[in-house]
Amino acid sequence: MATDLLLTVGKGQGMFEVAHAFKMKDKLLEELVLEKFEIEREYYKRYMRKNVLPYYYFLKEARTC
Repeated sequence: MATDLLLTVGKGQGMFEVAHAFKMKDKLLEELVLEKFEIEREYYKRYMRKNVLPYYYFLKEARTC
C-alpha cells in the first residue's frame, strides 16, 4: 500500500480515517506510483466500508528529524 500514516479521527458521533501518503516530488508522474494510489483508493472504498479521506503529499527533498 502507499499509505504511510492512517489516523482514526472522531467527529461528533462518528469516526472516520484519514490516510496520508508521502512521496518524493520526482516520483509523482511514475506510472507505478499512480497505479498504487488508485489501487489503494479502490481498496479503501470497497473493503474498509468506512469513510477514508486520502491525502497525498509530495516532498521536494527528503528531510530527517
